[in-house]
Amino acid sequence: MNEKNWRSRPEFHALAAAALNGMIGPFNRAGFMEGGSHHQIAFFKCFAAFLILLIFCSSQKNSDQNSYPCGHQPRNS
Repeated sequence: MNEKNWRSRPEFHALAAAALNGMIGPFNRAGFMEGGSHHQIAFFKCFAAFLILLIFCSSQKNSDQNSYPCGHQPRNS
């Protein structure tokens, strides 16, 4: 199975989501033990999610120059 088919399979996305969801508890616990407020921890969780999505979308190979990362195109108004 080549890399393109491997990353487009729904099982991969479900497994990745489950693994990342399992990291929320330990991340919260470590943040609170270090003295972080709930606002700081929420910010860093959102920032980490942004970085993960940025890396994922940036790693997608575009088939042509007119395509957009992750397949999203701007709306024509």
